[in-house]
Amino acid sequence: MGSLMASESLSGHSILVVEDEPLIAVDIKLALEHAGARVITARTKDEALDAIDGQQRLSAVVLDHLLGEQDSGVLCERLNALAIPFVNYSALSPRDEHCADAPHISKPTPARVIVHKIATLLH
Repeated sequence: MGSLMASESLSGHSILVVEDEPLIAVDIKLALEHAGARVITARTKDEALDAIDGQQRLSAVVLDHLLGEQDSGVLCERLNALAIPFVNYSALSPRDEHCADAPHISKPTPARVIVHKIATLLH
């Protein structure tokens, strides 16, 4: 995966990856763990809401805007309300007003780019 710059260390951070494609989720999860993050994954909107409202305080979220047929606007709204930074990672730009202000990374993009963007949001 290559070496990480010190500014890209995610040690001590909990990151939620919301992605319905298992191979993509695993790729992102491994890259974030390599950077030192504790990673939680969710495949559906309901799983993501459970993780967001769970006991573990999240540092940031990588959010696939389209989860099958489910739009993630409600997730963006919840993340904004809790002041949890997030990155939209999707082939399509988010149309929901609650998602529009977050950075957008188009699929496909190497996982290291996502790690860099999350690290930038947190440092």
